[in-house]
Amino acid sequence: MIHGRQQTERIALPGLARYEFSDARVSAASSSIRLGSRLIVERVPGVDASRCNFAAGHLLAHGLRTAIVAAGPEQHIGSGVFLGGNGSFNYYHWLVEVLPKLEFVAGDDRPILVSDDVDRIPTFREALMRVAGGREIVFLRHDLTYRVSRLIYVESPSICPFNLRSGEEFRVADFITRVSSIEFLRRHLLGYSQAPLSLRRRLFLARKSLRRDYNQDEIFAVCQRYGFEKIYMEDMSLREQIEAMGSAEFIAGPTGAAWTNLIFVERGTRCLCWMAEEQRGFAAYSNLARAVGADLRYLTYSTGVSDSERLYFMNYRLDPAEVERGLQELSR
Repeated sequence: MIHGRQQTERIALPGLARYEFSDARVSAASSSIRLGSRLIVERVPGVDASRCNFAAGHLLAHGLRTAIVAAGPEQHIGSGVFLGGNGSFNYYHWLVEVLPKLEFVAGDDRPILVSDDVDRIPTFREALMRVAGGREIVFLRHDLTYRVSRLIYVESPSICPFNLRSGEEFRVADFITRVSSIEFLRRHLLGYSQAPLSLRRRLFLARKSLRRDYNQDEIFAVCQRYGFEKIYMEDMSLREQIEAMGSAEFIAGPTGAAWTNLIFVERGTRCLCWMAEEQRGFAAYSNLARAVGADLRYLTYSTGVSDSERLYFMNYRLDPAEVERGLQELSR
């Protein structure tokens, strides 16, 4: 819902496959698998691969039929379930795309192979421990290639392009969100919270990062008049984030990984998010809102830049009057 107008597109939800590979080489930060001289790359069903850039980890660069793959020092592992991959350092990709794969290997007692980013970032580790239970976990270093004799690989139940090639823009149909996987996360993680549901807070998602800097203080001053409190998700534990979102009546803030926590809101929570006009096809968080029954609406600002990588760092100024109108409409 952008400036009061909703864009909805119908997609075919693909089936999922679980693979077992022999003598496979993997890298912590890449969703690709090397089998001898062949490279297998997980693509987003229905999305033209020529628009996408899958380069990460050991995959340095690629075309449609060839790739440049780094051959680093190797460490051998007998068997394991691979839960590394593109964006495993990013909260959205980790929580929505990677972690739900555990639903499909519940009866497999092989070790779980994850990026050491998960060990380093407390919220990632908390989520893994809650979902994985007592499973054996192997943390993969980024400077090594892992050669696995028997590797289990599950396709991502929810997935979007990790990066787009220069000049490409996101489209609504690029984003596949499997509602059952969001429900799987809620079943495992919502019990982690002890927040009283009667508490109704108004949360402003503030950012300390200089990436995509904007007139945050000016915008918060508007939100503060409507009873919003400023919170910094990066300073909170996973439990604190779950409790804050579960107690929220209203949420406002710029697009970013903090909106992944829509997974934990109560049905009917009202949300106002702002993003670049050139990014209006980015449907990840609106899909999450739909899955959990939240009312998410967007404001946009213009940057004059269409490249998705540059948009990730582009500073901007947001019109306070637009934010006030958005809050008034949500309050009706």
